[in-house]
Amino acid sequence: KFIECRMKVVVLGASGDTGLEVVKQGLARGMKITAGVRDPAKMDHVKHDNFSCVKVDIFSAESMASVFAGHDAVVSAVGFPKSPNKITAFSEMTPLIVSAMRTARVKRLLVISAWFTDEESRSHTFFQNNWKYVPGLVNVLDDQCRMEEFLKEHASDIWWAAIKPGTLSWGEETGMDLKYKIGGGVMDESFF
Repeated sequence: KFIECRMKVVVLGASGDTGLEVVKQGLARGMKITAGVRDPAKMDHVKHDNFSCVKVDIFSAESMASVFAGHDAVVSAVGFPKSPNKITAFSEMTPLIVSAMRTARVKRLLVISAWFTDEESRSHTFFQNNWKYVPGLVNVLDDQCRMEEFLKEHASDIWWAAIKPGTLSWGEETGMDLKYKIGGGVMDESFF
């Protein structure tokens, strides 16, 4: 079903729901996965010859650079909770990730973002009917927008992409063919 791949990938936020799914799918595709997490004990249940787990501080470029060394790509599946207050964690973390990547000479970055990070897009009926009144969501989207803007303006030397799933669901893979649109800079399938 999948093309086997020997790429070495660091997954930040691997102990969360989305990060764990990235780990599982990467391993299924033959990738060598290093989970970078706050608490490696949370990953004790993952057993695979191509899997390793290390403690990393996502707010320390030095901590991340030592983990990134020798890898081909970084996936940031880090999430932060909705809050009624301004959120800055995405936009604070991303420059540190990029700095660590430069130090470790890693060129590929995939960040998990969201629909509606661009404020203008929030006039869309789907946002207005489904997400507008979710407490604290706009603060997450605003900071993810700042994260993406940083990458656009300050990371031209990094091959990056922001994945914006419409909705994440829990459960077994459905096997359905996904319909998607590639926007912005188009990447061919050799990107990852």
